[in-house]
Amino acid sequence: MSKPDETVRVVVRIRPMSSEEERNGNSVAAEAFEAQCMLTLKNPKASESEPVKQFTFDHVFGPNVTQKHIYDTCAFSMVESVLSGYNGTFFAYGQTGSGESSKSIEFYCYYNLVKHLSHSLYIFIYFLIK
Repeated sequence: MSKPDETVRVVVRIRPMSSEEERNGNSVAAEAFEAQCMLTLKNPKASESEPVKQFTFDHVFGPNVTQKHIYDTCAFSMVESVLSGYNGTFFAYGQTGSGESSKSIEFYCYYNLVKHLSHSLYIFIYFLIK
């Protein structure tokens, strides 16, 4: 069962540059414009005259955004819907080699998601039985 007014939402978070990328002098290719829900991509090897590519999404987050902010913005409403009996799925994907499969990063992301989810559940249960 799903709410008729809810659809698939696509959210993008630009990851921070790794220390290796910084040491190598790599330049940032993606820039987030959160208020416009847009990101721009620039080919670092292209000429200055080549325009940046723009993409819009439901939400866009830069590399300095906290996991809590992402949870509050994107996942909390879905958790509320699930607790009301609706279906919900939170699917995280990262490009191969971008660090999403690193065990420490994977644990950190899941830990934060579970931590925020658990907190939401405890609050819900508290007000349910009160």
